Amino acid sequence: MGNSTSKGGPHIIARCSSPIYCVQVIGSRHILLGGGGGASKTGVPNNIQTLLLSFNSKSLAVAAENSPRATERLPLVTEVTNSLETDPYATMNMDCVLLEASGQGKYLLAAGHDEYCDLYESKGFSLLKVRENEQPRLALDFEKISRVTSDEKSSNAYQKTVRFDRSIEGRPQKLYTGGADGCIRIWDVETLRQISTSKHTPLIKIKAHQGDVDDLDISPNGKLCISVGHDAAVYIWNTANGEKICSLPLPNEISDGFRVRSVRFTVLGSKNTIFLVTYNQIRLAKKAVSHVALWAFNNERNVCRPILVREACKEVI
Repeated sequence: MGNSTSKGGPHIIARCSSPIYCVQVIGSRHILLGGGGGASKTGVPNNIQTLLLSFNSKSLAVAAENSPRATERLPLVTEVTNSLETDPYATMNMDCVLLEASGQGKYLLAAGHDEYCDLYESKGFSLLKVRENEQPRLALDFEKISRVTSDEKSSNAYQKTVRFDRSIEGRPQKLYTGGADGCIRIWDVETLRQISTSKHTPLIKIKAHQGDVDDLDISPNGKLCISVGHDAAVYIWNTANGEKICSLPLPNEISDGFRVRSVRFTVLGSKNTIFLVTYNQIRLAKKAVSHVALWAFNNERNVCRPILVREACKEVI
């Protein structure tokens, strides 16, 4: 992880002691890293780490004395301010959303742990003293508040993806999970926050795909959900009633040898809802290629059309 303009490559700002499967940026200075070794007894820890981005205080003072602009070239550093143990589960997918007003350090975190989705809440910032004779660091402490069963496959049950509704900033209304049983489950966030039992029932359960739900996302207004399945199908759903609105065809510029890798809504558009789709080859080939496409969903006619299709790179995304 890092940033640099040097020809020698990016400056490394963090090294991880365990495999990392998901990364989430929260606020302006913190990063969440989720991963681990799972249930295997290998000694690899299972945790979600909170990293604080900052500059080295000594280097910052020296640079400020030498030149006011020297601080622009200082490399970032990170420190682990919190480690949330998740044994015996590795965190394979997660999403984190703001609670209340920004700048207060209050966040809601959803993490996929096998067939469960665990919810954690941060009540605000705290000050952590890492070393003597140094200023305290700004930390976030997450506590587990709830758990739901987000996949009910008879064997190898597994949550594949999770997303919060962000239609009202600081007040998430719904949580969406996609599982290996092909189902999308929509949960009421306030109920999950108030009641810690694992016997929660989803507001809506959609049998979306034959096989895994590989990815999903929620439109900025919270009215649409788009899902990608291991069956290579892509659908748009009405979040109010769980009904299928339409399916997404392959653009003419992309052959049948491709399938959707991921989908994300954007904040672009007014009459249309704009979203981004990435495509990988179905079969691995020596000459790999991937594509990216920008789509528009017409909110009045309930149809989609591609706006722009481009080759992304000569490798798998």
